[in-house]
Amino acid sequence: MFDVARKGRGLLALTLFAAFTGRATADTPKTYSSPEDAFYQLAPRVIQRLREAGHANVGVLKFLVNRAGKADFDDNAGPLNTVLARRLEMALIVKNDKNEPLDILVNASAIAANNLGKLSAKQREGLFDADHPFRLSPRGFQFLFDAEYPLAWGNRSAKPSAMVSGFAGVSADLRQLSIDLFTINSSGKATPLGERLVAAMDPARLSEIGESFRSSSSGKLSQSKRAPTTNEVKTIQNDAFADAEKVIRREEPFPLQAADGPLAFELRYDGKVIPLEVRGGKAFAPEPSEGQKFSIHIRRRLAGPERIGVVVKVNGENTIAQQRLSDAKCRKWILGPGHDEHEIFGYQSLDQTMKLFRVLSVEDSAKAEMKYGADVGTISVTVFAEKSWTEPPVIKTPEADVRAILETVELPEVTPSSYDALMTRMRAKLLEKGVPVPGTETVDSKVNVVPFAPAPVPLLTATVVVYLPKNRSGK
Repeated sequence: MFDVARKGRGLLALTLFAAFTGRATADTPKTYSSPEDAFYQLAPRVIQRLREAGHANVGVLKFLVNRAGKADFDDNAGPLNTVLARRLEMALIVKNDKNEPLDILVNASAIAANNLGKLSAKQREGLFDADHPFRLSPRGFQFLFDAEYPLAWGNRSAKPSAMVSGFAGVSADLRQLSIDLFTINSSGKATPLGERLVAAMDPARLSEIGESFRSSSSGKLSQSKRAPTTNEVKTIQNDAFADAEKVIRREEPFPLQAADGPLAFELRYDGKVIPLEVRGGKAFAPEPSEGQKFSIHIRRRLAGPERIGVVVKVNGENTIAQQRLSDAKCRKWILGPGHDEHEIFGYQSLDQTMKLFRVLSVEDSAKAEMKYGADVGTISVTVFAEKSWTEPPVIKTPEADVRAILETVELPEVTPSSYDALMTRMRAKLLEKGVPVPGTETVDSKVNVVPFAPAPVPLLTATVVVYLPKNRSGK
């Protein structure tokens, strides 16, 4: 998966690749059903190894992602970089030792980027190394480790003794994700953390690496009156991956521009529709100007009574409750007879308010880029058909609740006083109907919460880039 002989990213990159590719691989790595499944099962072992290495306060940095056929690792491949870090962080929390929990620092990448963004140009001198995988020099790593980060519980902050991150490699056919975890210390030295793991990719996650598709067969699955077999779902998933490869090769139109697609999509600045420009299977729109009113209009194209659920994310955050979960686990805008279209002006909260989108100034956009990485200026859209069958009831167990927390719950805004209090709060979140959105720039926005069970494979997923960071090319 990794090319030891490639150029760039410095001595540390070569050291890391040699360490990972040089490890014994006599056994074929186990394939997990998803990255979350892998993290859930392996977290206790990771925590044990961290303890054995003498680490006390541990944070998780965004992952580096490699696409098969490319010679470099990208810290801005798409939301996947951050999604993997946040799900590993949550796995280390929920699978911790409740009697003597290892202290886990939260949002390490976002806080580190924010701290760096506050520095003047002079203060930033000598902190960066363009050839390093994390873009930091030895002084930059020392700056990273000298800062304090909030703990997930206990209302206190601490300096890290180690950071955890990973290399994630996407296979050429988009169907698998190979992950190597490692720890990194204050001098930038990296140490492998356990064996390589392999996780299956889900078509619904393709937006996390900026890929798009319109499924040619998932609509048939949703119309079935019986639950599909595992093989039937697998066949539909393989068709979706094949459809994504066709978009990459320009053999199929960009999904949001297909006239016979399930969803009509419009990006609007000051009410004016902005045309999309498609290059290399990806869509781009001109940057909005500061102060422009920004909105997204979605309309169901299906003529029948079928409802669809639409996940729309801006800057990697769901436009409902600002969730940063996988699309399948996010709340959805429901379109159907009597409500075929909707215009989204901001982040909707289930307390009946909306935090309006704000187009940032050039300076503010640069700061946001530091905070969000590749998610800045991206709009992702994923469309699900509704299941027409009833699933058997799920048997509730404490272990099932813990897994559900990992997949569907985010950390509370207010830090609980103890680990037990944190887990109690997150278990309670499983039963909540909504999560309030922070911020003061809100307007009244009434919504109805209705049940919707999404089909296992999306009808469509697509990503549009509306703000192009200077270090990323759209060609």
